[in-house]
Amino acid sequence: MKKLLRVMKALSDPSRVRALKLLEERKLCVCELQVLLGLAQSTVSKHMKTLEDAGLVESERQGTWIIYRLAKGDESDLMEILGNVLDNACKAAKYNVSIRVVSEHKKLVIEIADDGEGIDESQQAIILSRGGRADTYQAGHGIGLAIVNDLVSSYQGKLFISKSATLSGAVFTLIFE
Repeated sequence: MKKLLRVMKALSDPSRVRALKLLEERKLCVCELQVLLGLAQSTVSKHMKTLEDAGLVESERQGTWIIYRLAKGDESDLMEILGNVLDNACKAAKYNVSIRVVSEHKKLVIEIADDGEGIDESQQAIILSRGGRADTYQAGHGIGLAIVNDLVSSYQGKLFISKSATLSGAVFTLIFE
């Protein structure tokens, strides 16, 4: 709850939101942010400290300069997402699983496909809910894909399930902007 409050506080100020938008384009030092935001250096530094405390930006010292960038996602979240989707693909596959990762138009696209039976449209919403299952595998509790869906959403990403054109099974497409 405290982390959520720090994030909400950080996003409650229009200047901090503007700083985040500027950092979407590239890394910036405090002096560049000062000019772009039209604020005093001390005010920019305080805003950036608030954003950093909320986990929204990261900083690095380069000589006398402090350079800010948007915070990268949590590595453990990525491992959780990929682990769950790949585990399900391997269980469903007859012989093949493919992974495709592409960065295009400022988007990261990850596709994981298998040559299994695929997933009916009627079951797609079910398997993304807690306890929902479309398989008959012995192992598992039906929460892995719900966790994946929650994590992808927490990074403002999108998760799509469709039929693989190349392998004829399911394909999970994850898109992060």
